[in-house]
Amino acid sequence: MHRVLTVSTVLGLIGVLQTFGMLLIGKDYFHMGIAYLQTLIFLKLAIAGHLTLFITRTRKPFFRKPYPSAILLWSAILTKAAATLFVVYPMGQVPSITWGEAGAVWIYCILWIFIEDWAKIRVYKHLELKTPRHQDFIALTQQKLGPST
Repeated sequence: MHRVLTVSTVLGLIGVLQTFGMLLIGKDYFHMGIAYLQTLIFLKLAIAGHLTLFITRTRKPFFRKPYPSAILLWSAILTKAAATLFVVYPMGQVPSITWGEAGAVWIYCILWIFIEDWAKIRVYKHLELKTPRHQDFIALTQQKLGPST
């Protein structure tokens, strides 16, 4: 349970940083108002939330076996497609964003999954005492202190 809580806390904090980064990009780069920022953040949360599922389902890099099941993959694809269509063609529900802005959100989220995956792998290695620092310490503690007899 300790590992699960540690990894989920790290990934959660990265998700918060990712969201604030998107907020700053939307505000400072795209010069969006609050209503448009809400739409942008909604799309980011819809995309990144499902991508985090792909990261957390294995301790290895997310693109290695075992691959996600078809139902997980297709439900994520359809949900992300629906969210993207909803923010580009909202039918008066929320302010719309352009296809370019939606594409920028997609690229942003895809770049961040590699950061999240790297962090997940590092946390697991740290918890399993497999980092070079841990290995050096373990080797040091196993050395003999005096001459062998």
